[in-house]
Amino acid sequence: MATTLAPKPPHLNKRPIRRDPNDLPARLKELAQLKSGWLNGAGVAPAAAGLKWLSDAWLKYCPEHVPEPFAYPTPEGNVQLEWDFGSWEISAEVDLVTHQASLMAVNAGTGDEAEDTADLSAKKGWSKLGTFVRSLA
Repeated sequence: MATTLAPKPPHLNKRPIRRDPNDLPARLKELAQLKSGWLNGAGVAPAAAGLKWLSDAWLKYCPEHVPEPFAYPTPEGNVQLEWDFGSWEISAEVDLVTHQASLMAVNAGTGDEAEDTADLSAKKGWSKLGTFVRSLA
């Protein structure tokens, strides 16, 4: 008598989804799960509306030549974006309420530094961010 195997449950047929660890919209969804106190009892959770704005604005306005950054929450409830290019370490701290970004870069080899700001509430600010990042890459 032949043995019939039961079909696999549907969840076992799915292959794991692999995403780029720097996929900014996916990372921002992860950050939306944080609760206040995430940093050893301190640390303000980033506002869901601010994270959604940043995700949408990134997809709509960020120039294609800008690579996906690493993204981290800040203790103040904002988001810090980071890129590493050779000896350059570049960051943009994005205020999720005002949509302003503080752009900073340091060359670990020479100690050279660069700073600027960008208003990410408009496409022009995203172009400025892109120029800042790519000029040091």
